[in-house]
Amino acid sequence: MKLGVTVAYARNKFKQEPSLEDYSKFVDWVAGAGFKGFELAAFSREHFYSEFGDDKKVRSLVDHYN
Repeated sequence: MKLGVTVAYARNKFKQEPSLEDYSKFVDWVAGAGFKGFELAAFSREHFYSEFGDDKKVRSLVDHYN
């Protein structure tokens, strides 16, 4: 069985609208806790554009995850 972590935990651990830098730290925590996956989410249109609208920032998170 593979378990993942819901984004609600990232919101609780960091802030209501986690940055991609927060998600990067979350990836490290998830891996250290033995989970196989995690969930990302944008919580508003503004949050989406500010965090997920920058291809370089998103690629950096994907590379960190890999």
